[in-house]
Amino acid sequence: MVISGARTATSRSRLYRGGWLVLVLAFASYLLVAVAEQGGVGAGVQAVPDEPLPFRRHAGVGIDLSELSSLLALEWLEGTQIENAPMLLLPVDGDIVAAFNEPETFSAARAAIDSLIDASGNTPVTLCLHRPVSATEESVLAEAIVTVIVEDYTDSVAYLSICPGETSDTWQASVLGVLGIPAGGDSQERLLAPVSIGAPILLTPAIQATDLDDNYIDQLAGLSYVGVTLDNQTPLSETLRDEINDVLNDRAHVALVLARPHANVTPQDFATTMQLNEEPLELSEGYNDVLAPAISLTGEWTPTEVGPVLYQSTTQTGASLSADFVGTEVWAVGIVSPGAGKIGVWVDTDQPVTSRNPDNIVDLSGSQAVDRSMLLIDGLPAATHSITIVASEGNVTLAGLFVTGRPEPGWHGGLGALGTMGIAMAGLAVIISVAVDDLRLRIGLDRTDDQETDHPRIFRREL
Repeated sequence: MVISGARTATSRSRLYRGGWLVLVLAFASYLLVAVAEQGGVGAGVQAVPDEPLPFRRHAGVGIDLSELSSLLALEWLEGTQIENAPMLLLPVDGDIVAAFNEPETFSAARAAIDSLIDASGNTPVTLCLHRPVSATEESVLAEAIVTVIVEDYTDSVAYLSICPGETSDTWQASVLGVLGIPAGGDSQERLLAPVSIGAPILLTPAIQATDLDDNYIDQLAGLSYVGVTLDNQTPLSETLRDEINDVLNDRAHVALVLARPHANVTPQDFATTMQLNEEPLELSEGYNDVLAPAISLTGEWTPTEVGPVLYQSTTQTGASLSADFVGTEVWAVGIVSPGAGKIGVWVDTDQPVTSRNPDNIVDLSGSQAVDRSMLLIDGLPAATHSITIVASEGNVTLAGLFVTGRPEPGWHGGLGALGTMGIAMAGLAVIISVAVDDLRLRIGLDRTDDQETDHPRIFRREL
């Protein structure tokens, strides 16, 4: 680039501002390319939750009976046998909620809850609480029933929530406040709050089955798990079950899909269509519990239930867990505690331990026993891989594995990044050129193209 003294102050100023503008636009373009790549196939939960999901995510489709009364929900459950449903969402009428605050009606209220739980079998339950019509403060009513559920029903009740149609903005806050969870401002988005152990789930308003498409699911991606409710006037078709299966396999942020049956569908007909066609033989995107068919255990592992969550524990050095997956990152969700052991991580090797050193070692020791998500491996090519986790040096307790498929930039992404970098360098060159030109003018080194310049090492000496 030729630096000319003929360049005016106005032209230098325009070039300088133009160079900065080009540099800023190039930087913004680079960020947009990065965001676009990140928001592609691997979109989902922005941070892996520390808590496991207290239900079998891939077991089938959950059942939402929250728009029924407690009695009708009980009759619905007694009219069929629920198998393989990951979750039941059951209503607790307002008069039952209020009865927990009165000594003379407490036993009857508790018996009503017992009936709903017994009719659910071994399926994890979410109880939604209707707001009572009462002069008693909401916080008092909420504390009475929530305290009993937390103390006596943690083995069967996984979540608490408010029921749909509640217009009080303070009722959800009152219920969640007893559990120590801050409530959001929009009561239409119901938060499923864990009673003991589990990750919170944001339950979205019900949609028609025809609205379950990629655009809708991708819009739900955010900071937490979401639950999707389908308003079904007929039993689930095989095509719809395939679509639900794809959503659970490919979208990490969708923790649960519920179906809300209409009154014209018999419980028997509806329940027979709740099981998904098949569970994946590879780890799916998102959370996979330790009972997932894709996970193989070798050695001495002991199943341990804490509330509705199932863990696998071992103290045997060399006990292992292995699985195949498609993705670029894998996290373990388990318990860190004092005196806990370590896990070695091998990726894409048929003979771990003896073949080579582990790709990563994760220490599970901590000051207290808490659930924690731990990164096992990242930066893998977006392809099919195998992972083997080997326990050593103490107790290892795991609830599941979380897979995310953060995509590698395609050729268009790489080309776009190189292009923006080139534009940025051009803008920077203009800024430097103008700055150097201005400096020369300030110190009197401006030269025209036809000026002769002596060699810098030749000096005139006065004799």
